Order: sequence, then structure tokens, then C-alpha cells
Amino acid sequence: MTGVPPSSAGPGGRPRVPLALQVFAALSAAVGLVFAGSFLHDMTTLTSRLALHQEGSLRAMSPLAERLIEQSMEHGAPQHISELFRVLAERPQAGTAQLLDARGRLVDPSDLGAARPAAPAPPAGSVVYEVPIEAKPSCTRCHGVSSGRLGTLRLIASDAERAELRRSLVLSRLAMALIGAVVVALASLAIVRRLVHAPLGSVTAAMREVAQGRFGARVEGELPGELQVIADGFNTMVSEIARDRGEIVDLHQKQLAHADRLATLGELAAQLAHEVRNPLTGLSSALQVLQREAEAGSPRRGLIDKMLLQLSRMDKTMGDFLRYARLPETAPRPFALKDALGRVLFLVGPRMKAQKVELRQLLPDSLPLLLGDPGQLEQAFLNLCLNAVQAMPEGGTLEVAAAPDGNGAVLVTVRDSGAGIAPGDLERVFEPFFTTKDGGSGLGLPITRQIVLANGGELRLASEPGRGTTARVRLPRAKGAA
Repeated sequence: MTGVPPSSAGPGGRPRVPLALQVFAALSAAVGLVFAGSFLHDMTTLTSRLALHQEGSLRAMSPLAERLIEQSMEHGAPQHISELFRVLAERPQAGTAQLLDARGRLVDPSDLGAARPAAPAPPAGSVVYEVPIEAKPSCTRCHGVSSGRLGTLRLIASDAERAELRRSLVLSRLAMALIGAVVVALASLAIVRRLVHAPLGSVTAAMREVAQGRFGARVEGELPGELQVIADGFNTMVSEIARDRGEIVDLHQKQLAHADRLATLGELAAQLAHEVRNPLTGLSSALQVLQREAEAGSPRRGLIDKMLLQLSRMDKTMGDFLRYARLPETAPRPFALKDALGRVLFLVGPRMKAQKVELRQLLPDSLPLLLGDPGQLEQAFLNLCLNAVQAMPEGGTLEVAAAPDGNGAVLVTVRDSGAGIAPGDLERVFEPFFTTKDGGSGLGLPITRQIVLANGGELRLASEPGRGTTARVRLPRAKGAA
């Protein structure tokens, strides 16, 4: 026995992706998604925390700046305010400061009397903290008011520091992610190879061995999880196949030996039947002479008639036996089934009329041509129809139908409404010399089956006691027949 190894091509000729690679890819994708989600969450959290940290720094610095401005104004030393703003400008990480008047205009700390343009909007993304400068009694000397807001101290932390921190964090996290991905990939690869690739490799190797006819192959060792169930099932299946195959081989060898013996016996029996028919023919001829000489109605004439009847029966049995032992070669050719069945029903017609059997034909004109030996098949159909009529001695219905079966063949059905066949007898009706009829040779159905098989068809019988018997003959269509 030879086999073909499992194909590596999938539907449509596309190459199959190994299961181990699919599992590895799935694990890698899952780990990548986890890393990506964690990275995005960290970036969002970090940005929020940096903004809160900068705002806290500005809030902590605002009282000092406010106190410095207040003291500078009280002592008439505005240059200290200018110095504060200069220091902040030189250290952007500490934030920048703007001094606004009560109308929101920008005040130059180095020249408080200079023109005051409208204050520009803080840069996008920056953190802004504003501290109102309220009028106090000490401010009346310069501002001439004793209450109300004199202006606003605006502290601004730019996004540059956060951007730099984010950049460094991104690089560090990417490095960690890369290292983690490599570690996870190697670990996943090792796990997949151990838990999936290696076990499946042992299973597929055993399958290839079995496909090549080596039924002693088994999946060895302990496999993880459900793969062990698959391996056990495979081993059990191969054991059963090997056992069944051995039984089939033994049975085939016995059948071959039995067929050889039957062939030898058939040749011997055919010669014996031929030798027996010659004397029977001589005896029949002599008895026919005596029959003509005997007086009609005499005891002698009655005895001769019975002897001739028995000799005729023996001759028919010998003829059936010879046909069974030496079925002639088939001469297949296309032929019309309806015409062949018409000739058969014409021959059966008188017998049907005598037994009051009604004929029902279901033979459409559109039946395709069949391929077979029409003479032999007509003999087979004649045997089936005669058996059906003989099963209805008190009358009944004989139905003969034919129709394409959709599988390149035509199904012919011969159904009677007779007494049917007992289940035990139905199993033996195709055995030579088995008969349930008085005077039957038991060779009609075996010959019929031989003819059908020789013409590439099949014959099946179905019967139910009290409801009749159905014979189904499936025959091949002629090549190119519609």
C-alpha cells in the first residue's frame, strides 16, 4: 500500500501556515498589543503628571515672586523686579514671568513708564499660573488708590521641558519594549516549539508513515494537553486499521483460493453436465418414440409423459448450470432500454394474462442509451419479470420503471405485489441452487446477478413478507448519452 504525504498546500493552492507559526504570531501580536497599550497609558499619565508638577512648581514660586515685587515697590526699587524677570528668562526650566496691569497690558519691569502693549497669549501647551496683585495702603504713594487690583503676575511654564522629558521617556520605554519583545519572542518560540511544534511533528511523522503503508507506526511519548488525546485516538485508529487490513488480506486470500477451487469445480461440473445432457437427449428421443406408439389415455402413455416431463426438467437444470458455469463473453454496445424492456414484457405478457397480473409501466421516452450486451440484459430482465409473475399466482400488479439516477447510470425497478421473501431467505437468494419454489433450480437469480455484474451494473433485492419484492438494477449509460 502506498500513500501520499499530507499536502502543504491549502485551499486554492495557497501554502498552509504551520500551526506553530500561527501560535507564535498570535502570542507576539498579543504581547505587542499589551506593550502598545501600556506605552500609550504611560505617556498619557506622564504628560498629565508633568503638567501638574509644573503647575505646583509655579504655585510654590508665586508667593516669593509676589513678595519680591511688593517689597521692591515699597522701597522704590523696581530694578529688583527687572532682575527677577531676567533670572527667570535665563532659566526657562523654572518658568517665565509676565507683569500685567489692571487692563491686561504687558508691563516692562525695566521701564515701568513705557508704553504698554496688549499681552500676548501664552504658547500653546504651556502651563499658566496667574497671581492677582491687590492694592495695599503702602501702594497709594505710587498708584494713588487704596483698594482694587493693580495688576497680575503671570507665571508660565513652557512645554519644552515636558517635551524633553517625554522624548527621553519614549526612548527608554522603546528600548525596554524592544528588549522585552525579544525576551518574550524567544520565550514564546521555545514554548511553542516544546508544546506545539515538536508534538505535532511526531503526529504528522506517524501519519506519513501510515500513509506509506507502514501500519506499525505509532505516536510515541507523552504529549501536552489535548494533543495526547489526539495521539491516543490516532494510535487506536491505526491499530484498528491494521487489524482490519490484516483481516481483509486474509479474507481476500481465502476468497482467491476459494475462487480457484470453484473455477476448477466449475470446469469439471460443466464437463459433467455436458456428459449428462447427451444421454438425457437420447433417452428423451427414445421416450418420444414410445409416446407416439402408446395409446392415448393408457397407463403406459401416462407413465411416459411423466418421464418426459422429468427429463425436460433435468435438461433445463443442466442448461441453467452450464450457463452459470460458463457465462458467455459480453459484447457491450449502446442500446435503447425501453425497446429491450418492451421485448421482455411482450414475452411475459401471456403468462401475466393467464394469472390476471396487471402491468404498470413507467418508462419515459427520454431514457438515455445504456452500454451493455442487450441480449444478456434482456435475459436478466426476463428472469426478474418471470420471478415477479410467479410470485403472484392469484394475480396482482407488476411495475416496471426506469429513470436516470443522476450518477451516470439508469435505475431499473421491477416490483411485484406478491407474498414477499422471508428475511432469512432474502440473504441467500443469490446463492447457487438455493430456491424457495417447487421445481426451481436455484440458478435464476445467481445467473441474473452474474449478467448484471458482467455488464458493469449492480443488482439489489428488497422484500417484505406480505408486501411484495422489489429488484433494483443499476446500469451504466452509454458514453455521451444525455
